[in-house]
Amino acid sequence: MVAYTSTRAALEARWVNPTGASFQRVRLLRRLDAAPTGPSDAMATLVYEGPNAIAPDVLEQLVPDMPYRGYPFGGGSKPPIASRQAMRQPRVYTYAVYACSASECETTGATTTFRRNLTEALQKGGYAIFWRHASASTCSDDFGLGQASSPLLPDWWKGCRSVAMPTACGVRATGADGGVVVTTPGPFARQLTDPAATTEITNVRTYLQTQTIPFSQALTSEFCRCSETARGIFSHLSASVPVQERPELTLSVYGGRCPNVISLTTTPPAVGTNVGLVSHSGMGCSTDPLVWSQAAVFKPTLTGALCAPPTTCPGADDVCVSGACWRRELIGTICDDEWSEIPPL
Repeated sequence: MVAYTSTRAALEARWVNPTGASFQRVRLLRRLDAAPTGPSDAMATLVYEGPNAIAPDVLEQLVPDMPYRGYPFGGGSKPPIASRQAMRQPRVYTYAVYACSASECETTGATTTFRRNLTEALQKGGYAIFWRHASASTCSDDFGLGQASSPLLPDWWKGCRSVAMPTACGVRATGADGGVVVTTPGPFARQLTDPAATTEITNVRTYLQTQTIPFSQALTSEFCRCSETARGIFSHLSASVPVQERPELTLSVYGGRCPNVISLTTTPPAVGTNVGLVSHSGMGCSTDPLVWSQAAVFKPTLTGALCAPPTTCPGADDVCVSGACWRRELIGTICDDEWSEIPPL
């Protein structure tokens, strides 16, 4: 039987070699989503070949386990947790070791399975975590107030709910001169809705704070439902990682947002840290199917291609950073109430 020891630094597989005179070596293979079919499985990765009874594997070559590998929902609010269980897509690696003579290997092998812990991966840094804002069904976005370049009401999209009257929304009329007259003070953009929003934000922050997940940047849309979500999620880091409101993440009023989301989630964060982003669905971005407070975790990786203006990277969504091309990989998605399910280290 194969066993393993996993730490924050490495994964080490162990087994017991046979004692027969014909034994000369083993082949240790790894395969995702299925067990290796034999010692020469072309779909598996050869981890080790030789006479030892122990071999390391590189954790960074394994993708962390997450509840979902893609976007199983269609936006809006998340389904009940019981109905989500059938949608789970665990990422399981199977290791198999085969004993070999000088000329051939046995075909049965001994196996074990392994899931890379998401906490271990995030604690090392190198990821971009994109959250859709928390539950927000209070008020509505009054896009008739115009774009950021020429708004009828300055900064209307940045307006926040009143502490005294959290469900009060702005109402406007058209004045005699054709301008905007505010008849009822309040926000003209959608706002967070409690108690759901506060619960979701607390769920996420509790995990990040308890597991000491490092961040070098916390970026958010200028819409209040996003900035309030970001400030709540990262409140434990407010002294060292202040939340930055960014037009690039802001819905509609500055124009195209999707290319900015791709660029920001493909650019590698500072070494040993992650970058957190809070924004919206809408406008045809790949992250649109996220439900409220759900996160998509991306891993920026080098493609091997070089770049220098005016030369661009070969991939349509690749990003040029310091002369090298980077591409993002979607690791998976996770809802606010699923962070607590990640096994502690």
